[in-house]
Amino acid sequence: MFFRESNKYGELKLDALIRFEELIASKLPTNYRDYLIEHNGGKPCPSDFIISSGGDSSSIHHMKGIHNGPSYFSLIDSYLMYKGRMPSVLIPICDDPFGNLICISLKGKYRDKIFYWGHESEVEEGKQPYWGNIVEIYNDFNSFLDNLFENIDPNETIIERIYRTRDSESLIKLLDEGLDIESEDEFGRTLIENAAISAINSFIEILFARGAKLRHSYNYAVRNAEFFEEHKETVNLIQRLEQ
Repeated sequence: MFFRESNKYGELKLDALIRFEELIASKLPTNYRDYLIEHNGGKPCPSDFIISSGGDSSSIHHMKGIHNGPSYFSLIDSYLMYKGRMPSVLIPICDDPFGNLICISLKGKYRDKIFYWGHESEVEEGKQPYWGNIVEIYNDFNSFLDNLFENIDPNETIIERIYRTRDSESLIKLLDEGLDIESEDEFGRTLIENAAISAINSFIEILFARGAKLRHSYNYAVRNAEFFEEHKETVNLIQRLEQ
C-alpha cells in the first residue's frame, strides 16, 4: 500500500497533535496516531472498503489530517462539525464520496474500533445522537488499512483507471507512447477537461505543459465548485493557466 499526497498540507507537529488530543479529551489510538505522524492526511491506495457482510462497499474520498489545509481535509474542522451529531466516543477520520463518515472510537470497550456513519439515517436535529446509523466495520485502524481493496470494473478502460486512481506516472507513460493529448471520450471531452471535472490538478498541469488546450475546462471546474469546495482550487489553477 502507498499513500497519495502524504503530508500534502505539511507534516504533523507534535504540539499540534497534543492540542488536538486536549480538544477531544483523549489520546488517539496508537495505530491512527502513528498514521497521522507519518502521513497526516495522505490517502491510502487502494481505497475501497467493505461496509457490511452483505457485500456493500464504498471508498475513501477525503482522509483527514491536522493542518491548515481546506476544511474538508481537516480533522479538527470535521470533529467540530460533527460534534453532537454522533456519539461522543467517535471522531470522523475520513469520508466517502456520498458524505458518509468513517470514524474511530476513542474510549471504552469500543476503543480503537472503526465505524461507518451513514448520513442518510442520521438522527433528527435537536435529538441526542444514537447508534442507529452506525455500523462497526473493523477492529482497529490498521485492520481497516489492511483490508482496503480496489473495486475494479471489468469494463473500465485504461484511461478511466488512470483517472480513478490519479496515477500521474501512467498518464505520462501513455503520453510518451503517443496518446493523442486532444483525444475525446464518448461525451466529446478531452483529457484535460476530464481532469478539470474530477479536480485532478496534477493532471491539468501535466497536460497543459504538454500543449493541451483548456477548451471548456474552466466552465466544468466552476460548475463543480458550486457543490464541492475542493474544486475551487481547480478553478484557481485554470485561471492562472489562462493568463
